Amino acid sequence: MTSPLEDLFAAVVARIEAHEQGDSGPLLDDEAVTQSGALYEQATGDDGVPLDVVRVLAWLHWYRYLALPEGPDQEDLNQALALFAAIADVDPEAVPPPVARYLASGGYPEQAAGGPAALQLLHQAMSTDDEAALDRAVEMLTAAAEQTPAGAPDLVVYLINLNIAMQLRYERSGALEDIDAAVHFGRLAVAQTSPDHEHRAACLSNLGNALRSRYARAGVAADLDDTIVAARQALDALAADDPNANIPLSVLSPALLDRFQLAGAADDLTESVELARRAVAATPADHPHGAAFRSNLAAALQVRYERSGGANDLDEAIDAAREALRDPASDASSTGGRWSNLSNLLRLRFQRTGSAADLDESVHASRRAVAATEPAHPMLMETLSSLGAALQLRFFRNGSLQDLDEAVDAARRAVELTPPDHPDRPGRLSNLSNGLRQRFEWTGSTVDLDGAVTAAREATQGTPSTSAAAGKHLSNLGQALRVRFEHTRAADDLDEAIAATRRAIDLRRAGDIERGSWHSILGDLLRSRFLDSGAQADLTESISVSRLAVDLFEAGQPDVAHALLTLGRNLLERGTAADLAEALGAFARSTSVTGAPAVTRLVTARLWARTVAQHSGPASALPMYTAAIGLLPLLAWRGVPRADLRHLVRTAATTLGCEAAACAIDAGRPDVAVELLEQGRGILWAQLLDTRTDLDALRQAHPELAAGVARCRDLLDAPSADTGISSDALMRAAQEFDDLVERVRALPPTPEFPRPAAFLRPPALRELTPDSDAGPVIILNVSRWRCDALIVTAAGVVTVPLPDLTEDAVLHAANRYLNALQLHESNPPGPVGVLTLERAITSALEWLWDSIAGPVLDALGHAAASGTEPPRVWWCPTGALTVLPLHAAGHHAGEAGNTVIDRVISSYTPTLRALAHARSRDTPMADRRLLVVALPDTPGHPPLPGAATEQRLLSRLLPEQRRTILAGHDATHDAVTAALTRHRWVHASCHGTQNLTDPSLGGLVPHDWRANGLIGPDEFARARHNGGEFAFLSACKTATPAITDIDEAITLVTAMQYAGWRHVIGTLWSVWDHTAVEVAQGVYAAITTTAGIAPERSSHALHAVVRGLRDRQPRQPTVWAPFIHAGL
Repeated sequence: MTSPLEDLFAAVVARIEAHEQGDSGPLLDDEAVTQSGALYEQATGDDGVPLDVVRVLAWLHWYRYLALPEGPDQEDLNQALALFAAIADVDPEAVPPPVARYLASGGYPEQAAGGPAALQLLHQAMSTDDEAALDRAVEMLTAAAEQTPAGAPDLVVYLINLNIAMQLRYERSGALEDIDAAVHFGRLAVAQTSPDHEHRAACLSNLGNALRSRYARAGVAADLDDTIVAARQALDALAADDPNANIPLSVLSPALLDRFQLAGAADDLTESVELARRAVAATPADHPHGAAFRSNLAAALQVRYERSGGANDLDEAIDAAREALRDPASDASSTGGRWSNLSNLLRLRFQRTGSAADLDESVHASRRAVAATEPAHPMLMETLSSLGAALQLRFFRNGSLQDLDEAVDAARRAVELTPPDHPDRPGRLSNLSNGLRQRFEWTGSTVDLDGAVTAAREATQGTPSTSAAAGKHLSNLGQALRVRFEHTRAADDLDEAIAATRRAIDLRRAGDIERGSWHSILGDLLRSRFLDSGAQADLTESISVSRLAVDLFEAGQPDVAHALLTLGRNLLERGTAADLAEALGAFARSTSVTGAPAVTRLVTARLWARTVAQHSGPASALPMYTAAIGLLPLLAWRGVPRADLRHLVRTAATTLGCEAAACAIDAGRPDVAVELLEQGRGILWAQLLDTRTDLDALRQAHPELAAGVARCRDLLDAPSADTGISSDALMRAAQEFDDLVERVRALPPTPEFPRPAAFLRPPALRELTPDSDAGPVIILNVSRWRCDALIVTAAGVVTVPLPDLTEDAVLHAANRYLNALQLHESNPPGPVGVLTLERAITSALEWLWDSIAGPVLDALGHAAASGTEPPRVWWCPTGALTVLPLHAAGHHAGEAGNTVIDRVISSYTPTLRALAHARSRDTPMADRRLLVVALPDTPGHPPLPGAATEQRLLSRLLPEQRRTILAGHDATHDAVTAALTRHRWVHASCHGTQNLTDPSLGGLVPHDWRANGLIGPDEFARARHNGGEFAFLSACKTATPAITDIDEAITLVTAMQYAGWRHVIGTLWSVWDHTAVEVAQGVYAAITTTAGIAPERSSHALHAVVRGLRDRQPRQPTVWAPFIHAGL
């Protein structure tokens, strides 16, 4: 059996023999260097290295030197010379004649005997991550250099390699003293060479590299100038056709680019691009530095694109960056920087074209950059800044707060890692400022706002006016100050913002890609000052600079959409007939910019529609509103967490569907009005129904597509979609889902799957209308243009105009009603407070009757029922009407019959689709059991003795095999949510709460709510339930919508409807404990049978119980009015 040392020796010999027989592959691969280093290390003993090992290693490196192209062969030559020098006196015949002649001239004296071993260790350290080998090589090379007299040929070799070794150690450690040492040894090496020395160009190039690295670390301009001088001298030391010229070219080109970015001299940029092209052109495809040369070219082209806007430069730069990453010979230590370069370039192309694929790839590339960069590497601050910029842009397009939070964190880390006087620090501060500003606009955190202004100020103060980035930093400061002005109304901030943006424009260069954005920002700022001060000069100038901004953008560039929006707004402020026509044209163009953020296009489309409706009548605005509604799927993209989608919808789309429907009604198209309402309201709930569409037909016809849709659907619909999944993964799943849906829609119709084009599209009106034997659905449309009731039956849609109703009147009534409820709950209980609340609710109920319910029921012909069971109706309110108790409207203390409760049995539905979904459900499959959740005592809440009473009631009415009890400590968050999916019926008797500003934060209060939170709407909705028939939420505020999300109707009752529960009873406000017990007793007495629960009776049962309570206490609506039925 051979030893490991013998095996290594044999392996190296085999490589040499293969080369001598004509196959150089084994000799030239990286493993040959690794094996040679290992052989040298293992063979070294107390008496040194055996002669046969030294001989074999010497020939290995000599052959490699002869086989490799010039430049990459230098290290092998150094190794071969060192090894042959060690054996020349012992075995001179083993030394090739050229080496022998060189050594005879005085190379490698005995005093420097450690030099060959040091070079071998350095080579080993360069091909591995062996830090100990690198440190030992530095020690040995330093000793060898100190022991070698000046003028000896090998002194230059040692100094060159010391320069290389210290640069390598700096790249791995980030220690400033290492790069200082590299510069020191580089200068010493140059000093040892005469103008015609064979190594002079290499010494100068290495010195230039070290100086530029130190400039990148410390930002001293003198180092940059010295880099350029050293690189030019290196070029001068080579013949014009020397194949090694690419080495100094690759030092000089990026140095000139750095100087352009620092000082702005156009000649430096032009020369940088030219030299980078020369370096790439002079480099063979397999050159080990080819990747670095292509990266340099990409960087130079990027900066020229930013200066001149040439699309060809940008595309060529991206191609060069991709080639650099594909290069198999590329240096792994520089991979992070190359990924970062590609990310920056793709981000720029997205900003030019709006390609979502470029943006996603930019984020991916920046993540690869950070992952490939060692924590101590100086490049980390650049890769982090690049990641922050890419994520900011993706947030701006899609609206995922997770992206923005990560962007701010990355940008902050980049700033923290950057020395105070570093030339790139202002750019990283500016990047951080943008992220903080955007996050303030989303969350309202004043800490972020102040941080944005502070970072932007520091960025501008640290940037000379000659810098190419000066204008960008000034513009970002203007943006931050504008936002702070809007928050604080401090006029000084606005004035300073305008001055900074003007300065940015003054510093611009012809062709600068930022010019359009800066003019657009200035137009916004001047309009703000006009609105604040009324100065007509500001308005006039705002229009002028806004027009120029539009002209400076290319037609399809994403940012032109905002510029057109700004121009249109400014023109509307001036308001001439010509201005109006131009503004409408600007809005139309902005809406059609497909690469722009959906929120920008939607805001523009809505303003376009409103302007047309205001000046030409609502009917004329129907096409514009239809276009706006068509943008909603882009706004509410599944790749964004639901909490962020709610924010986007609330910000850009609240009441949009109602406005669009009003225009359709005005145009005599009530059917279109209903369809627009269905598309414009309940957007996120509709997505939920989409992800729960039955795939049986698709599965039968195309099982693979069905499996893909189901897989993506399950991921998007999972609880982790908001909290436990990265933004990248969520967006990938959403994009795959969208792609699969488009593939399905493109399928040809078949008998098994006859309507592929309609797959997951909004259902047509005919699919949503009630059955002929069901009662009407009354959609109450409230808008700024008009208010109407749309009566939907199997026969079609009939409009009942409500001419005396206005949107402002509804808002006023809703606010009075909600204020009364909040005032009552915030004050200590007492008879005066209760009386005040009763009067407020009574007033609201009477107003609702006079303005809405009375006229609608009269139009339907529903008079007061006398002895017969009243007919059923479903109320579908919109706008602020969603918070008001329509089912209880009327004059309850006056003439009999002037109330809803005396004429009809009321149920609610948030949309027609929710009701149609419940009607289309298959026979329930869940257990025929009632889940009873009872919490008479909940930590931190008042006792509910009625909960125990209701538990006893249900235990008496239903046998043990028909019920499951979760009471007290057993009624935990996880236990309740898990049990929901296993039961056909549920009764929850516990505390409930609602957050009127963020309804997703409300919910049922489990026993362990302090540790695990409430059971909120999202959790009810995600608890996919295919067999839920009946739910009685005997808790407070389970049907209370929030005034901020009126179109989404985010309540527990609604969530249960969309999750699959056919009948749900809930409450609009806090209810009396004893009343809740009485209502539960009455309802269950009517719907409980020997087989369990008969939910189809629940609406009638609730109506009867509530009517009885009303008859006893007509002037106390707090007792009976909060209870509602929703669903079938």
